[in-house]
Amino acid sequence: MATCAIAFLITQATITVATKAAWFSEWTVVRGQAELPCIVPRPADPSDKPLLALWYKETQPTVPIYSYDTRSGPFTDGVRWADQGYLGNRAFFRIMSEPPTLVIDDVKVADQAVYTCRVDYKVRSSAITKVNLTVIVPPGPPIIFDETRRQVDGQVGPLEEDSHTKLTCSSSGGTPTPTLTWWRNGRRLDQEWSQGENGVESKISLVASRSLQGATLTCQALNNNITEPSSTSLIVTVLLRPLSVEIVGGVGPVSTGTSVELVCRVVGSRPPARITWWLGPRNITHVTHTVLNDGNVTTGSVVLVPTPQDNGKVIRCSASNPEIPHSVLEDSARLIVRYKPELKLAMGRALDPRAIKEGDDVYFECTIHANPPVHRVTWYHNGAALESNRSAGLLVSSHSLVLQKVQRERAGVYTCAARNPEGKGESNAVTLNVMFTPVCSDPGKRTQGVARTESAMVVCEVDAFPPQVNFTWRFNGSSEGESLPLQAIKSQGTSSMLNYTASREQDYGTLLCWAANKIGVQKKPCVIHLIPAGPPESPRNCSITNQTSEALVVACWPGGDGGLPQHFVMEAWEEGELLSNTSSLAPEFVVRGLEPGMGVVLVVRAVNSRGNSPSVKLEADIMKVAEKRMGPPEEGMLIPPVVGGVVGGVGGVLVVVVVGLVLAHYSHRSHPQNLTSEGESPPPLTSVHVGGGDDTCSHDLHTVTNPDIIHDAGDEGLCEDEDMGVVETAVVGAPRCVESVAILPGNTVAMSKRNVMLC
Repeated sequence: MATCAIAFLITQATITVATKAAWFSEWTVVRGQAELPCIVPRPADPSDKPLLALWYKETQPTVPIYSYDTRSGPFTDGVRWADQGYLGNRAFFRIMSEPPTLVIDDVKVADQAVYTCRVDYKVRSSAITKVNLTVIVPPGPPIIFDETRRQVDGQVGPLEEDSHTKLTCSSSGGTPTPTLTWWRNGRRLDQEWSQGENGVESKISLVASRSLQGATLTCQALNNNITEPSSTSLIVTVLLRPLSVEIVGGVGPVSTGTSVELVCRVVGSRPPARITWWLGPRNITHVTHTVLNDGNVTTGSVVLVPTPQDNGKVIRCSASNPEIPHSVLEDSARLIVRYKPELKLAMGRALDPRAIKEGDDVYFECTIHANPPVHRVTWYHNGAALESNRSAGLLVSSHSLVLQKVQRERAGVYTCAARNPEGKGESNAVTLNVMFTPVCSDPGKRTQGVARTESAMVVCEVDAFPPQVNFTWRFNGSSEGESLPLQAIKSQGTSSMLNYTASREQDYGTLLCWAANKIGVQKKPCVIHLIPAGPPESPRNCSITNQTSEALVVACWPGGDGGLPQHFVMEAWEEGELLSNTSSLAPEFVVRGLEPGMGVVLVVRAVNSRGNSPSVKLEADIMKVAEKRMGPPEEGMLIPPVVGGVVGGVGGVLVVVVVGLVLAHYSHRSHPQNLTSEGESPPPLTSVHVGGGDDTCSHDLHTVTNPDIIHDAGDEGLCEDEDMGVVETAVVGAPRCVESVAILPGNTVAMSKRNVMLC
């Protein structure tokens, strides 16, 4: 068993005599592990065996530092011993390896030496093995310096593009002396190597280029093939100019008031580009920056809400590297802004707006800004659209309006308007004042009552521009053209008041009033006929209309007013009890709160400051059930409604008030009441013609008993129209003025919808 073990441990080396030593070279790293081989040859004599293995260090060749003793037993059961002062517990003789090896842990620099292993045998001579142990001290991390000998740590730069620089790598430690090499992204670089006082150094030269940006440079120090190289790396940063600038996004056409986002995209700048926006000369300050593609792309976006003034302006995006002077790049575009028309109206430059008088030629200019162009321009006078009319001296074009020989009726507010696909625009308003000589506000002759020996205020009122006027009064009665005392005259604006007293019969006659302004003297005087004042006449043609079970309407014609302002009073009586007392400026009354079956007496009279008129009485039986009439009444069964007019005065002024009321629904009663104070019959009306839009209708009225009456549409035989609605009852007579009613030739009446007013 022991023989087999010894045979296994003895090496197959060819060295068999003690006089010849086997040599080995071993390399290890400080603080690492060293393995020193020891050759144990196989003895030729079977009775022979190894007895002792001893290790010596060349610095003390006679004193062993380690031993393995097998003299007292088999080779595998030897006793191990180590010099505690030198090896301590760091060494162990491993006999099971081939060849057996002395293993030293935590190798120190002092362990470097030539070691001798001597194996003594029982019979044969000793076997000698020599091992040259080299202890390697790896170099520390290299140090990198720039051209100013400033240590570079982690990053070099920023270097301006196209600039040159040098880097130096230095290593001052390590045994043996290390070799320094430069690498860029795995590729070895050309370098300059030198030995300095502080160790070895290696230099490289760089040109700052776009390809060098972000590159990793590594300096390696290596003095063995056992350990990994010691290295120091850094990142190169290069200042790069922008390569391109581009405006992306919609720059037009855009509509005014609609927000649009514009993006400026800059490529190639390091660090990220500084982006500024300009709209014409104005700097846009609210810019949102974004960095993309690892910093290679920078965007700056702005949100615009274009105005019409921005149309055609140049918008610019400017990009630069803030670290590199003169690195600005720009891109620009022209904005196309769509907007509705903007109009400015002005009177012609050659005109003086303060000096226009009747007969002058006037023109307006309408300046239009719009995108896209307008397709129509409309002119307005006091809100009403104007059309060209050469015969009337009205010439309309797209940008101008000409008023030839302007009259005072053309005075007022003028505007122009235009439309394009973006909408409609309107101009400012320009007021045209037309100067003219005074004219009477009421061109007809007026009659005013004046009581004997009482003072009356007679008013003369004119229209004039300018309104600063002077008045002249004359009495053309008994004394031809007699001037009136100035102290009795008071003027204010375009009105003049004469305090007049008629003391005798000769004081009644005609007053003439003239006014003058800076344009001239009034051509025709205002005429006021003075008559003795008296009580008014009774209302005429009073009738009951629109009677129901709870209410009724009374309408009359006014009689003469006695030369003074008048009003009307109606009393409602039932069996001697006064139900109501109502007054009105017009002889029209509504009685409410009646009960079915009542017999009501209605008393109507006119009142002025001189007294009351004779009364007009009407009787009415209140129906128990309201009747609805659908057909025309039989001949002789009609009670015509009458719409009254009011002739009044305010402060002694004779005013004719035109009031009309069209009312319908007539009662199918045997004897309708129709009382007049004078028994007069107005001229006959043959037909009524009603028009609304393109549809018209007419009705023959030959069979109507009272031709002043146009029947309600509820009566059979009258017409309806979809646009006009129901034709209402109207009273037509001559001479009478009509509001919203046109009296045509042949006594034909054209009425507006549901509102016929007569006076």
